[in-house]
Amino acid sequence: MQISFCEYSSVATVSPEQFLNKEEYLRWSKLPQKKKMSSLIGKVTAKRATQALWEKHCGAILPYHTINIRHTSAGMPRIHTYPILLSISHTDDCGIALVALDKPHLRIGIDIERIRTFNQKFIDGFLTKNEQSWCEEKSADEKKRRQTLSWSYKEAFLKALGTGLREHPKTVEISPITSAKVFLSCNGYRGEGREITLPGKWGNYVATVVEIYPFTKKESLYQ
Repeated sequence: MQISFCEYSSVATVSPEQFLNKEEYLRWSKLPQKKKMSSLIGKVTAKRATQALWEKHCGAILPYHTINIRHTSAGMPRIHTYPILLSISHTDDCGIALVALDKPHLRIGIDIERIRTFNQKFIDGFLTKNEQSWCEEKSADEKKRRQTLSWSYKEAFLKALGTGLREHPKTVEISPITSAKVFLSCNGYRGEGREITLPGKWGNYVATVVEIYPFTKKESLYQ
């Protein structure tokens, strides 16, 4: 498994042609201007993670142009040229990507969120009573962090599942919740998740990774 984190400022002066192949560049050039930067940072972050993973496991450096990233009908990014699983997230001024070598039944997801206040109606809509109780146990600031963290875990899980938010977040159950690892379940799948440590200046954000597998699967990326 490989994670790559990138700030927008480090991509602002990058030439898209340095990372995108002709097919990707054509799709990128047709995007609305306001979506181009987030799309580019997603591709750059994903390709850097893919290159590092492949070199680590296979001993070869992949040229960026050979890493062809497309999106499914549900909007999920996929690498079509190598047996590598991919998940991308971006918010405000940064992007983050998770890649792993493809294995039978394995699915992965990543998410990054700015810590924020949720209104009670929204909380009731995506957190179970047990999850809300876990969030209520700490100070006001920690409460916000835990609520955002819970949302991030659920979004990462649904990305890994391949549905995104077309599946209601409340169908994903987090239990039990610990500081080191969480367990999630939804529609016959279970997952393991953990929080990612971000660079110091991003202390007002949380990021999570989730690995999903059928109930019969025992292997874990985190062992």
